[in-house]
Amino acid sequence: MGASVALAAAGCDGPAEHGHPLHARPRGVADEAASYATVLDLEGLGRGVLVRTRAGHAVKIEGNPQHPASLGATDIFAEASVLSLHDPQRSRRILRDGTPQARAGLGSALDDLRAALRADGGAGLRLLTGPVSSPTLARLIGAVLAAYRGARWHQHDPLADDAALAGAEAAFGLPVAVLPDLARAQAVLCLGADPLGPGPAQLRQARDWSNARRAGPPPRLFVAEATPSLTGARADRRIALHPAETEGLARAVAAALGLPGMAGGGAHAAAPEIAAALLAAAPAAVVLAGRGQTPAVHALAHAMNDALGASGTALRLTAPPLARPEPMAASLMALTAAMAAGEVTHLIVLGANPVQDAPAALGFPQAMRRVPFTLHAGLWVDETARVSQWHVPLPHPLEAWGDSRAFDGTPAIRQPVTVPLVDDARDVLERSLRVTLSARPGGIVGAQPGSTTAGPKRWKPASPVRPRRRSPPSCDRIWTVRARPPLPRSPRSSPPIPVCARTPRMPGCRNFPAR
Repeated sequence: MGASVALAAAGCDGPAEHGHPLHARPRGVADEAASYATVLDLEGLGRGVLVRTRAGHAVKIEGNPQHPASLGATDIFAEASVLSLHDPQRSRRILRDGTPQARAGLGSALDDLRAALRADGGAGLRLLTGPVSSPTLARLIGAVLAAYRGARWHQHDPLADDAALAGAEAAFGLPVAVLPDLARAQAVLCLGADPLGPGPAQLRQARDWSNARRAGPPPRLFVAEATPSLTGARADRRIALHPAETEGLARAVAAALGLPGMAGGGAHAAAPEIAAALLAAAPAAVVLAGRGQTPAVHALAHAMNDALGASGTALRLTAPPLARPEPMAASLMALTAAMAAGEVTHLIVLGANPVQDAPAALGFPQAMRRVPFTLHAGLWVDETARVSQWHVPLPHPLEAWGDSRAFDGTPAIRQPVTVPLVDDARDVLERSLRVTLSARPGGIVGAQPGSTTAGPKRWKPASPVRPRRRSPPSCDRIWTVRARPPLPRSPRSSPPIPVCARTPRMPGCRNFPAR
């Protein structure tokens, strides 16, 4: 950390501002005071931030008050992105078996990969990513799977809540995302849940809880958990439970609420008090099941919320923000079994590290070594990169274009806000997926319909566009697309993605309504 801080401070002395805003800087505002809007992902979900730069380098992260996932606040994960940007251990070279390689060598290997995939229809191709909420990345992966019917896409996240998907399937027959509205809740029961703790929705939920406590009588909060949490520290009543006992408490509360079929399902001394508080606050009462709980606990939480009438008042049920919600543990097990059986000939790992964080009993490293061609793309030469044949450094999220969705499904554009620090870093869309999208060597950008670019070009620093009018510009009118490859176009059937890079100095933005 000390080296990262030193490099961040040392990078402040240099040329003029090299940010890449989507809006023009208002007249009279100094370069040193400029902030640029972008999004940073946590667990695959985006949170809007404002990045303050100095001499072209990011030095401070703040929350974007116009983004629903941050509302102007920030957390340790967003703040630490500046340190990871300047991390001396970042990957900086293309590697093959640990030896630095030229870009031409990687290009030749990818051309050979394309030819091999055409020969067998991609039967041995597997893509492994973390959780993906980016509409653009999901569309490009879909194009890969459509072009090569034999290819498969797997996802891996060691913190994925597969039980929540199973519980939603049991309750509704399809996956749903539970979005609690703590600003309107009058009674909350957390069954191992920590809505005020770390996560992609922490900033919004903490703000909603604070607003609810200031607006009127404090909401009743009951927390049943095995380990202390931030939510438990604020509870009116905290119940220490072994994880195996949580389902019994959930059944006892459900029986006290009068749910059919719950008679004799369980008993707990705190169940009558909790049920009475929930019924008194209904429909502004909500039951939340946390990560690590069984599918039965999640299904019981859905049933209790339905009995309380919480949907539309204290919570919303929406489609999951991830592009493809699936049980990720089962997906990784299927990939490992296919590699061990010799069915995988080409494996591309994008931003994941299963060698380090997959269960050791799964035997993923041993199975991965049996794959003839493996390519890892990531920010660091981690454990998976050391097992892979090829490693490609990726640009930092503060250096690259992209998009993502927030926990509530709100889409936003990610833009580069600092000068690139790694010359060999290539966008995942350009280097790792282009081999399967087009027979031409021009790459993804060159293969897009309607594109006037013959091939991918490196963007150059573009100075902000000065507005002709003296009034502050609106982000609905100002664009800068100079000397950069265009983003891949969405198909006509897809709805347009709203773009907002509004800062507090820019009135008139319509994409993020005030809350």
